[in-house]
Amino acid sequence: RRECTWGCSASFYSKDGECVACERGNESSLSEEDWIVRTENVDWKMGKCEWTCSRGYYNSTGGPMPRCSNCSVWGYEVGLPWPNNTVWIEGNDGCVWVPVAGFQCNAATHN
Repeated sequence: RRECTWGCSASFYSKDGECVACERGNESSLSEEDWIVRTENVDWKMGKCEWTCSRGYYNSTGGPMPRCSNCSVWGYEVGLPWPNNTVWIEGNDGCVWVPVAGFQCNAATHN
């Protein structure tokens, strides 16, 4: 006969035989709805209150509270400059930009 074991779901941790939701870090004033939105692009480690941003998303907080954004939002939030007439490519393994239609990259200029 096999014995059934259990573990806590992602974004929960085990405490005194129960699964307890991870706290909202320093953002305890967030409503449950805001917490869900704030963590929608987060991959939680099972049974721990540890997370990483989902593929194609990047942490712009630099702190313990998740805020994972796509490249264009992340680049703006962290103050990352990008050349004029370019757009971010979203959903890649890294944030890269490409020229908009009608423009091409020129190594001699940075605009």
